[in-house]
Amino acid sequence: MFQTEIWCNSESIQIRVIRNISLSVSSQEFISKQRNEVLKHQKMDNSEISIEMASKLLQESNGLFTEVFKHGTLSVEFYKPKEVDPQTPHDRDEVYIVASGSGIFNNGGKRWNFKRGDFLFVPAGTEHRFEVFSEDFATWVIFYAPVGGEKNIID
Repeated sequence: MFQTEIWCNSESIQIRVIRNISLSVSSQEFISKQRNEVLKHQKMDNSEISIEMASKLLQESNGLFTEVFKHGTLSVEFYKPKEVDPQTPHDRDEVYIVASGSGIFNNGGKRWNFKRGDFLFVPAGTEHRFEVFSEDFATWVIFYAPVGGEKNIID
């Protein structure tokens, strides 16, 4: 069994994967493979990913986003749209933690002002986009849960 904990502040996101002592060899190999992939791309330990490192990886990718961490259903990306946010609904629940900048976020037809440090949740399948944003806008994107989201899970 695995438990993933995520901490975030304005400078970095920290991810800690806690594992049970009685892991099978295949589970250990899986963890090792995931960790080596992160280390290969980031040249750092996978428990902390700085905004600077994520920005560098994004720049090297020549895209609007880049995946900086993956474990099981958890995927962490760094996203920086330019002028227009071309997103369409995703098939998994997602969380944004604004790394820099400010603007207006449309989440299912409701518009919210956002700024650095804000937390934004989007359920799977929901229309959403950053409609207006500053030139320095960038955000952490955290996808988790199975396809379809966790809407059927009772608290």
